[in-house]
Amino acid sequence: MMKRVLVLGAGMVAKPFVEEMLNQGFKTTCVDVDLERAQSMLDDHPNANTLGKALSADLRDQETLDQLIQDSDLVTSLLPPPFHPSIAKRCLANKKNLITTSYMSPEMQSMSDEAAKAGLLFLNETGLDPGIDHMTVMTLKDEVLADGGKIVGFQSHCGGFPARKSATNPIRYKFSWNPRGVLGALERDSAYIINNQEFQVPGRDMLSKSQPILIHGEGIYETTPNGNGALYAKKYGLHDCRSVQRGTLRYPGWARFWSFVQENGWLDQEKKIECNGLTPIELFRKLSPWDESQGFMDYLYASKKLQASYFLEVFNSLDFFKEDERLHGSYSAFDFFLEKAQKNWMYGKGEADKVILYNQFEVEKDGATKYWTLLLSQEGIPNGTSAMSLLVGLPCAIGATLMLNGKIDLKGVHISLKKEIYRPILEGLKAKGVRFEKRIHS
Repeated sequence: MMKRVLVLGAGMVAKPFVEEMLNQGFKTTCVDVDLERAQSMLDDHPNANTLGKALSADLRDQETLDQLIQDSDLVTSLLPPPFHPSIAKRCLANKKNLITTSYMSPEMQSMSDEAAKAGLLFLNETGLDPGIDHMTVMTLKDEVLADGGKIVGFQSHCGGFPARKSATNPIRYKFSWNPRGVLGALERDSAYIINNQEFQVPGRDMLSKSQPILIHGEGIYETTPNGNGALYAKKYGLHDCRSVQRGTLRYPGWARFWSFVQENGWLDQEKKIECNGLTPIELFRKLSPWDESQGFMDYLYASKKLQASYFLEVFNSLDFFKEDERLHGSYSAFDFFLEKAQKNWMYGKGEADKVILYNQFEVEKDGATKYWTLLLSQEGIPNGTSAMSLLVGLPCAIGATLMLNGKIDLKGVHISLKKEIYRPILEGLKAKGVRFEKRIHS
């Protein structure tokens, strides 16, 4: 009997997943609140007419969601992470397996025993970051240990941003995945280990911990702490590491700008202002700490004199100073930045994104120290598939194929740290042309 895949969400990284499901001959139903967007996931695929279906649905309606789940063999949630636990609960109720690309939340993890008893697998963290980052760490670890080395230091850095020719705005960033998720991650708590000392970093301090990093063959970037690196070291089984860091990569200047935004409370999501025809700068003034008798540029030069010109260029790229624009409705500072960024920091025709994933182990063997590194550097196709969507959607699709074909003998809630998961997914990526460069150097 032909296997059936339910895909919930038709966002920026969904299409490579849907295409691979159709390539594998699975009946694929793509559901989104926007029917046109759901249909676009199927467009131009030779199997779309026979195997594909696009639907519009309100997934908050339990009866509708249950019917969709019941008519599938595997549920794939590519919705924003807050939706995953409620989707998982309905998968439990309807006894269906689930796969996501997102971090496994405590609420999701709490369902593990119940899912295992029902004979179900809920597989999370199968995208890029989280996902390929875990898989490549585990593979490199296997190779180091097989060579007789001892891992005493670990770094993993990953990011998506414009390819250099497409980095045309002052901050050199454009969105290749959920903009709300990008801005929301600016205040996420993190942790890392330096010389056996663990540092807990509250979200409000995360950007201040950014530092430059030189990546062989790629140049200088900026890395900011990403999630709980100390926790992942334990999950990876890296018990002898004296230093552990996980970071998000951007071009230099990213943290400098967003630190200034954060210092002024402009990532706040609570305080709302009714606009009633305000211009962007008028709204911004009401959301800001500076004296109304003081102009924005005066405030900027007084508080950040050496960086003011750069900040002004970034604000201008967000159309903050458009006097003919009138805003209506209720805005928080976060809403305002999000709307402006979504309008102005998107990829244009002929532009391409880029993804870099860089893992490094510090390895001791026979009294010598060497560094084992693994680099994934991928550019998207202008006017075609982005590197981000490919590297999030494709590993998830390979994992889904393994689940549908009964190749993963696990039950409960898991992430992609088991050999029966990460080895075939990485082999599948290599077969699709994704390349990993390994180096060993002193």
